[in-house]
Amino acid sequence: MKQKQPNPSLQVLDKTSPGELAQVLHALLKKHPDLKPEAQAIAVEFVSSSSVEETAEEVLDAVTALDLDSLNGRAGSHSWGYVEPTEAAWELLEEAVQDVIADMKRRMDLGLETAAETICLGIVVGLHKAKNVVLSWASAA
Repeated sequence: MKQKQPNPSLQVLDKTSPGELAQVLHALLKKHPDLKPEAQAIAVEFVSSSSVEETAEEVLDAVTALDLDSLNGRAGSHSWGYVEPTEAAWELLEEAVQDVIADMKRRMDLGLETAAETICLGIVVGLHKAKNVVLSWASAA
């Protein structure tokens, strides 16, 4: 069976998944290594573009999604022993922000200190804005 030729007027890149786009970029840079410095510059600009407000909202959403049921599921008596409510709250908070912290660390590893500081500040602002039960239990320690 003969494969249909793509219509050149279709914008295939607009309909390509992120993983496929990464493969296209990799192939393009392999074929045209002279584009690598420009691609690096664009990548640095993109990775450095986060804002305090965006990060704060992400943290606020993650932390305020935690509820008393989440805390009760972790705290108290379990088959492996007793978990203090404060310890359970800290575990939940750490899990809620772990992806943002990993992103901050990744930017530090890349040498993008200002971008990492921006994310760090966003984490602090987001946690400050979060006034929920889990956060109040964690602050009781």
